Amino acid sequence: MAIHVMTTVWLHSHGDIAVKTALSKAPVIEGMIEVLFGSKNDEILELTISMLADFLTRNEKNGHIILNADPELDIFTKLFKSSSLFLKAATLLYLVKPKAKHLISTEWVPLVLRMLEFGDQMQTLFDVLCSPRSRGCILLARPTTYRHYVALNLNKESVISLVLEKNIDYNNHAFALLTELLCLQRTSVTKFLNELMNEWSSLNTMQILLIYLQKAQPEQRPMIATTIFQLNLLKDPLKCSIYREEAIEAITAALESHTNEKVQEKLARTLLILGGRFSHTGGPTTENWLLKEAGFDDSLRESQCTIIEGLRLYKACFYQFRPSTLLKYLKT
Repeated sequence: MAIHVMTTVWLHSHGDIAVKTALSKAPVIEGMIEVLFGSKNDEILELTISMLADFLTRNEKNGHIILNADPELDIFTKLFKSSSLFLKAATLLYLVKPKAKHLISTEWVPLVLRMLEFGDQMQTLFDVLCSPRSRGCILLARPTTYRHYVALNLNKESVISLVLEKNIDYNNHAFALLTELLCLQRTSVTKFLNELMNEWSSLNTMQILLIYLQKAQPEQRPMIATTIFQLNLLKDPLKCSIYREEAIEAITAALESHTNEKVQEKLARTLLILGGRFSHTGGPTTENWLLKEAGFDDSLRESQCTIIEGLRLYKACFYQFRPSTLLKYLKT
């Protein structure tokens, strides 16, 4: 009964500050979380989810209240098991903005993978309109410990559909996930990309990606270029193409963009991915090989480099490499 009354008051308030302030207090939100835990009535559960989603879009701090009340996200584990509420609960989960530390349970990755596979329909929660599939990409990009599992079990068609959407945000979310899944050992990346290409076989994939590259913001171009470059290598490594040339040109332009920090940060990640040297947990091991080739001693090679520090070293190494050295690296 209380939820019905709160919902009526909220919907008729039209964002009134007094009502918003009264309903957005921590005890009220914590009480709504208790309703989600205790109620078995789908109507009540949906109204509560919708109200919380509306609260979160108006004030992100409300997400901290939910995380403090339920740090293990147990309520979402419960809601995700409901076929009728799953996608609405998934939308609320995204709006809560959980960090990687909140998604460490092995239960979470299969549940979020379902968001991608079945989240093709937009979800409406009062004034909130959201794509579960797009938001699922963002969440999957956060629990990076499970890259191998995600790469093996991801519904490739769901990611492809986001790449093909005429929505720049959806495109970016899909590429953010693809970027994380390229941070694997080279054999795993090759397997993943081959499966991706099989799903894309009926489409003019490379042309679509090329157009996306040409329209992308400077800081987005290195990662898109890397994806194009690696997909193109799968076909014929020795045969050059316009796609490979465009990808190399984009990476080269990023190398020369010394004043744009965002571009340099993305470029650093690009060089790591092109190296294809990652531990099983996704940590980069490229530094050791590059520093050894450049003649640095063991003590420096064993030190931990930040992304930007590593970028400076990678540039120095790449500029010193002879073509034969680079070829040797790419073949190993």
